[in-house]
Amino acid sequence: MPRVQPRRNRRRKLQQPLPLLSKPATAQKPTSPASNAVTVWVNTGSGIYHKPGTRWYGKTKHGKYMTEADAIRAGYHTAAKE
Repeated sequence: MPRVQPRRNRRRKLQQPLPLLSKPATAQKPTSPASNAVTVWVNTGSGIYHKPGTRWYGKTKHGKYMTEADAIRAGYHTAAKE
């Protein structure tokens, strides 16, 4: 039975440097309060809104997306168990 040679774990030498994943920091423009608003999913049937990352966000049968401030102004309230 022939003897199997072990594989060598040689790292390949990079010919070019890796590109940067992020851009260098630049001066940021001030953002308006509306762009920082959280978009919530409002269940129009129950009057409850759900925040991103929760179980029912965007998944109820009847609903719409709006900012959290608009949902509160319209009389909707947050889900209690989330």
